[in-house]
Amino acid sequence: MFKVFITVVILFRYVCASLIFLFGAAAHAQPKLIILLRHAEEPSSSSVHLSHRGFKRAKVISHFFRQHAGGLEIGGFYAQGAKNHSSSKRSIETLEPAAKEFNLKIETDYKKGDGLKLAEDLLKDKSLKGKAVVIAWGSDEVGPIARKFGVKFITTALNWDKSIYNRAWLIQLDDTGKAFQFSDVAQHLLKGDKDSSTNSTVIVPPCDDAFSGNSR
Repeated sequence: MFKVFITVVILFRYVCASLIFLFGAAAHAQPKLIILLRHAEEPSSSSVHLSHRGFKRAKVISHFFRQHAGGLEIGGFYAQGAKNHSSSKRSIETLEPAAKEFNLKIETDYKKGDGLKLAEDLLKDKSLKGKAVVIAWGSDEVGPIARKFGVKFITTALNWDKSIYNRAWLIQLDDTGKAFQFSDVAQHLLKGDKDSSTNSTVIVPPCDDAFSGNSR
């Protein structure tokens, strides 16, 4: 009877250790840094493409990614995909030159309305562990995507100003996949960029739910 008890205890400990290993690996699978931005400038017409200035920004935006990746390897580029021929291609076009320079494919399987699902999937992707990820999206979903990563109480993250194209949000993640630092950074890429000298960084409290207000 005693031997049976010992065997059960050993098996129980083995199962617990296995579960801790599996769930621990999943919890540490997420990237370290999210570089989140709105697509580059759009024309005043109904075109689904970038404007001339937007294409100029796209050509040089890789410099911004290199500067702010903090030495981390960029593990992936993710852009809001086009559902059909009449859907915006601007997020994709914003990242095309940089993706080519980094020799990476742009992930476009996520479409408009899929931003939260993208954020959820990135936190589970083991191939991105410890890396930086770049996301270019439509302005309506940039705020919700940031909140999905744990940026819940910062007023500026509730909505992206639709007149702004020259900034990016840097979201640093801890080992649980939650934001611990949020930075709103100017790109400094093109002449005439608005607010090109203003940057802000906020340390996200561990219990940020207490500050979330009505942001959910």
